[in-house]
Amino acid sequence: MKRKTTIIFLVSLLNLTGCLNIIDNNSSTNNSSNSSSSSLLSSTSSKNDSSLSSSKNNPKETYTVTWKNYNGEVLEIDNEVIYGTFPKYNDDTPLKEGTDQVRYIFNGWSPKLNIVTSDITYTATFVEVNNNDIIPGVYPVISSDKKTVQYGFYPQSYVKDLSFISTLETLEPTSYNNWYLYEGNYYVKEKAKVYNNENYTFNDGVSIVNENEYWFKCEPITWNILSSLGGTYTLLSSLLLDAHNYYNNYDSRVENNEIIYSNNYKESDIREWLNNDFYNKAFGLNNTFIQNSYIDNSARTLDVNSDEYICSNTLDKVFLPSYQDYLNSEFGFEVDSNSSSNTRTCKTSEYTRVRGSWYNTTSSLKYNGSYWTRTPSSEYSYCAWNVNSSGYLSTYAIDGVSHSVRPSITICF
Repeated sequence: MKRKTTIIFLVSLLNLTGCLNIIDNNSSTNNSSNSSSSSLLSSTSSKNDSSLSSSKNNPKETYTVTWKNYNGEVLEIDNEVIYGTFPKYNDDTPLKEGTDQVRYIFNGWSPKLNIVTSDITYTATFVEVNNNDIIPGVYPVISSDKKTVQYGFYPQSYVKDLSFISTLETLEPTSYNNWYLYEGNYYVKEKAKVYNNENYTFNDGVSIVNENEYWFKCEPITWNILSSLGGTYTLLSSLLLDAHNYYNNYDSRVENNEIIYSNNYKESDIREWLNNDFYNKAFGLNNTFIQNSYIDNSARTLDVNSDEYICSNTLDKVFLPSYQDYLNSEFGFEVDSNSSSNTRTCKTSEYTRVRGSWYNTTSSLKYNGSYWTRTPSSEYSYCAWNVNSSGYLSTYAIDGVSHSVRPSITICF
């Protein structure tokens, strides 16, 4: 299987080494679109590490799960997989080389993933598509003005048509993220947990009713290009995509004789969520362009030169920009942290509001949310820096579940 080379990326210093593993025309086109230029693929495997059931009758019984590519190449072997758990493929999305005329898109596993009850082999399947068909989301697509990229999928806009909703209600979720597939597009059903039960609305002014269920279309994610060098792009989402706390409580803990404060980014809930739940959902159809990024969490990324709450550097696929990143003029941001700035303001998606995100209700800042940076407060161990709805930087308690998430990634293509 073709492997990606890890690149080194110090976010605050723009130390981009470029794309070390050059993707040729054939391999890069193996990972885009399907036979319909306006729809997604059929269901693929979910990488959620969830157990559907556990067997009380076979608590020690384990089996071997083998993952193969279309040509019989062994991609991964998982030994001692516990009976009754759901198998998880941990490697990169399988590839099949294309030609000048066609490319192949990963289309899940055969047989369909199911709980483990015996030794089993799963084989990657692919869809053949014409090279003229490129679907934003499956394959990175740069806008004509070179300012944004569309890549990955996430629920964003709510479904309004009641007759169409009736059709969606008859469907069963696929193995891909438990999303619902209809006529080549994926959908999600979500129960509203509106922040503080406020009178929040969708973009068309329709009120969001707490505890009601709503349907959302999974759409290509639009990313702002912060920087580019040698085919490597540093991206930041154009919308706030979800709601999540930084960490679940204020308590410090001790691990390996080291004090871990609650605002430690390396050990945070949000970092874990970004690199697992979000990553697997957003890029499950094709993750081959995402690079491992070496994230600088040193003192130079903070609001002060030294901070007792600092954490070690991390290696991530998805990350949050730092306090200093949001003051970086080379990224397009204003350098004053204490003033309002529309270079940092960001709107909540309709899905994010249903998920519990707070947003500003004033007319000039309508739908703008507050979102996390990765940087701990230098004053309190239970606070981290965030960007407020008017664009200035401030600290907030890390257990705030109404804060939004604005992820960043590095891609190479």
